[in-house]
Amino acid sequence: MVAYDRAPSKKLRPSLTTGPIRALLSLGEHKVAGCHLDVHLRRKDEVHVYCGLTRPVVVRRKSNGDVRVTAAKSYAQQVCSRGFFGLWQQDQLDEAAFEQRLAKYLESIHIECRWVRREGSVQSAWSRIAEPWVPFDREAVLEYSSTSERNRSRCFDAVAGARERVDALRVSQGWAQLPKRGGEVDQLAVDPDGRLVVIELKHASASGVYYAPLQLLQYVWE
Repeated sequence: MVAYDRAPSKKLRPSLTTGPIRALLSLGEHKVAGCHLDVHLRRKDEVHVYCGLTRPVVVRRKSNGDVRVTAAKSYAQQVCSRGFFGLWQQDQLDEAAFEQRLAKYLESIHIECRWVRREGSVQSAWSRIAEPWVPFDREAVLEYSSTSERNRSRCFDAVAGARERVDALRVSQGWAQLPKRGGEVDQLAVDPDGRLVVIELKHASASGVYYAPLQLLQYVWE
């Protein structure tokens, strides 16, 4: 079965209005490296803070109420992460201290330009729009019980036929090789009428930009 799991658990929900996770959810007005931060709920009660295409903060609430702060090694090794990254035990959680260390970390963190340019800057800008749709998830991945089920479930006759026709055109035009089927939706949004909006983002200079409609077709069927 296909699964899309982003809803906070019953144990996490109280933390959305109080405690350290509340501090993360209020970061939408905060800028780092010129990009507005973008906060998303993920499976297993994780909260991911994006800056462009990178995640400088990943917070997971454990079943016992403890909170663990992590991120990629490039951020964990920076001096500003000391005293902030690691385990915050529930019985010692100080919301004010957490917010202060979070602020200090974000003030001093170094993020490479490649993460906040081009697609990264667009993702950041899209996170703040309200018209003509409201984005609610990015880099969304549907989950399956196994790899074989995923591969089987992603095979659609309509998509296969479209790929064959585009591939014939690709050969005649000398375009880049068709990639494998994608599995990550750049943006999911909803419009005022409640319709789901599926968005694929490509830089205009990319040699493979022609296959973006095929990716969208795959995601829509899936």
